[in-house]
Amino acid sequence: MEGNVEGMPIYCVSSLFSLPFVATALPWILLGWVAYRYLKPLSIKTHATFLHEVSPGPTFMRNKQGLWLYTHAWLPPASVSPKGVVFYAHGFGGHGQRQWELAEFLSSQGFPYFVLDHQGFGRSEGDRGHVESFSDYIDDYEQFVNKVLQEHPEYADLPLFLFGSSMGGNLAIQLANRRPDMWNGVVLLAPAIMPHKASTAPWMLYAVRVLAKHLPKFIPFTSAPWRSSATIDKDVVNCYVSDPLTYTFPFGMRAGWCWEMLQAMQRVTSTVHNVEWPFVIFQGTQDTVTNAEGCVLFHQQARSQDKAYRELAGWAHSLFDESARHELYKEMLEWVAQRTGKSKS
Repeated sequence: MEGNVEGMPIYCVSSLFSLPFVATALPWILLGWVAYRYLKPLSIKTHATFLHEVSPGPTFMRNKQGLWLYTHAWLPPASVSPKGVVFYAHGFGGHGQRQWELAEFLSSQGFPYFVLDHQGFGRSEGDRGHVESFSDYIDDYEQFVNKVLQEHPEYADLPLFLFGSSMGGNLAIQLANRRPDMWNGVVLLAPAIMPHKASTAPWMLYAVRVLAKHLPKFIPFTSAPWRSSATIDKDVVNCYVSDPLTYTFPFGMRAGWCWEMLQAMQRVTSTVHNVEWPFVIFQGTQDTVTNAEGCVLFHQQARSQDKAYRELAGWAHSLFDESARHELYKEMLEWVAQRTGKSKS
C-alpha cells in the first residue's frame, strides 16, 4: 500500500502529460492564449495610437492627451467680406472633409468655415471610434475654437456660429452650455439628445456598463447601414462608403464609446432648462438613428427666446446625404445671416 501511495504522485504527474491529455488540453490552451492576446488591448481605456512626436503638418493641433488632431479651414475669397464664422462638429464615423460642399457654399457667402476631425476619426490620431470620455471631444473642440480665433484675430469680433450633426450635435450643445456667451447661434442637425427606448432597457444598460468598464474598446454593435432613404443621393453614399477616412459598416461602436454617448445624452437632457442661446434643430422624419422625441422635447423645454424646430419630411438621419441638401444649405445660411447683426444671448 505504501508503494502505491508513494507512486501515485508520479503517476498523476506523468498522466498530465500523456498524449490524450495534451491533445485535449492544447486547443483550449491555444484558445485561451488567443483570447488573452485579443482581449487585452480591448481592456485598455487609454488611446494606444500615438504616431508622431512632432506635428505631422501645419494643419494639426495637439490636444491635452498628446493626440495630433487634423483641422480644416475654408476661407472666403478675397473679394468677399467676412460676415460671421462657422464651426462645424461632425458625427460618429465622419470627418471634416466630408461636408466640403457646405464648407465651400458658406465660405463663398462670407462665412469662414472651420472643422476638426475628432480624435479617433478622419486624419486625427487615436484608436478608431474610441474616446476615453465624451468630455474629451468637448475639450478638444474648445481648444480648436480658441486656436482658430488666436490665429485669425480679424475674426474675433465677428458673430460666431456652431454647427453640429448627430454626435456632433450633442457636442455642440454641451460646448454652447460651457461657453453660452460666445455663440450668436447654434445649428443642430439630427442631434443625439435622447436614446431610443430599446437602448435603455435595464439589461442593455447593464451589459454596456460592464463592457465599458472591462473592455471599453470591444465592439458589441456594428454600424447599421442606415442610409437607405428613398430621397438619399446614392452617389454621395457611395463616396462615403468608399472613403478610407470614414469609420463605418462593418466596423462599429465600441462599448466605451456607447457608454460615454449615453452619459452625454443624459447630461444634455438634464440641463436643457439652462439653455438660453439661440438655436435651430433640423430633423428628418425617416431618421432611425436619432430619437426625434428628444429633439422635440429639447426645443420645447429650452428657455431660449430664439429657437426653432424644422421637420424635414421623408429625410433620413444623414441630412447632408439627401438629394435636396442644397436647399438645406440655403436655409441654414438664411438662419445665420439673420443673426449676424444680433448680440449674443
